Amino acid sequence: MSQKSPSRPMVILGKMLLFAQERMAKALGPRRTEEVLRSAMTHLGDRRLETPQDLLELAKFMLSAEGLVKSVGESLKAQALLRGANERN
Repeated sequence: MSQKSPSRPMVILGKMLLFAQERMAKALGPRRTEEVLRSAMTHLGDRRLETPQDLLELAKFMLSAEGLVKSVGESLKAQALLRGANERN
């Protein structure tokens, strides 16, 4: 007899996205994290987010939201910049 496995947050490959996903899950919870990431990946294109610049793009997408999602986006933006991303105008 098999038991239903517990619901887990989605996992998307990419070093920076995995970092962001962990941070987001702590602040937003797994369900909201999944919703935000699905929307972000649709906006950014389904691709691996490997570099600090990729993390910055995700953070900028999140900054267009409101509330806690925006706050997490600000934190991820700071992390991206500290890791070497460059803001482009």
